[in-house]
Amino acid sequence: MISQPWKLVKNLRQIIPMPEFLCNNGTGATMNVYILFAGNPDQGILYVGQIFMEAAIEAGLHTACLRAISRGAVSQCTIFISDERIVRRQQAPPDVVILASRPAADLLEYSVRPDGLLIMNASQLQRPPFRHNADVILVPTDAVGAETDPVRATVALLGTLVALTDWFSPEDVLKIIEKSCKDEGLCRAFQYGASYVEEIIRVR
Repeated sequence: MISQPWKLVKNLRQIIPMPEFLCNNGTGATMNVYILFAGNPDQGILYVGQIFMEAAIEAGLHTACLRAISRGAVSQCTIFISDERIVRRQQAPPDVVILASRPAADLLEYSVRPDGLLIMNASQLQRPPFRHNADVILVPTDAVGAETDPVRATVALLGTLVALTDWFSPEDVLKIIEKSCKDEGLCRAFQYGASYVEEIIRVR
């Protein structure tokens, strides 16, 4: 377990107290985090997972994709990151779950570990969250044009995750997105998700 809380940007720790197991702040503890991205097949789940892994590698973290499937109404991508060399990968309940669609939420909302972090697309969820033993963050994505480009919704949720953690900087992830597709809409969606942290909706 990690002995220090998340290092939150923009002095948000007083606003959003977070779980203590997701960040190594120089205490010598090992950071081992499982992240699940899920959404509709047209929401770029595997693409966003690839962006996340590339950012982790550039930040000097070790990473592995444990599962990546696109079947039926829900695509899933499970990623493991660690600040130590990955010798053996064990499947475990995800510490962080990113759900971009209502079908993904209905299927996977209960998959996040107790006291974990759950980030969901409020524009598609259109119901209260069911989980009360995890930190739930609802991010509306209508403003990023997700109706015309569904990938933007997932990229916005990625922006929220990156802004909440100290794993890598939003600027570094934005450079990777720019390099991967040169899509200004995706870049704006990521920036929106990162800036939305200041207006976050947190449900306990």
